[in-house]
Amino acid sequence: MEQIYAIIQNNLVTNTVVAEQEFIDAAYPGSPRIDQLDPHPGIGWSYENGVFTPPAPPPEPPAPVTITPALPE
Repeated sequence: MEQIYAIIQNNLVTNTVVAEQEFIDAAYPGSPRIDQLDPHPGIGWSYENGVFTPPAPPPEPPAPVTITPALPE
């Protein structure tokens, strides 16, 4: 039966794969199964000591700036 696994490189999820356990054991040994987790970890998540952590949210965009033209003197 196919399941979802996280491919980990340097403590970072670099890809996710839908595959059977035999394929994962041969191609990506030690890759953790993630289909039972909610939410599913994805690319960019960190993985350390068996724990997934989502990436930091992107920064807020800067506030819009209104430019008022100078009035002629």
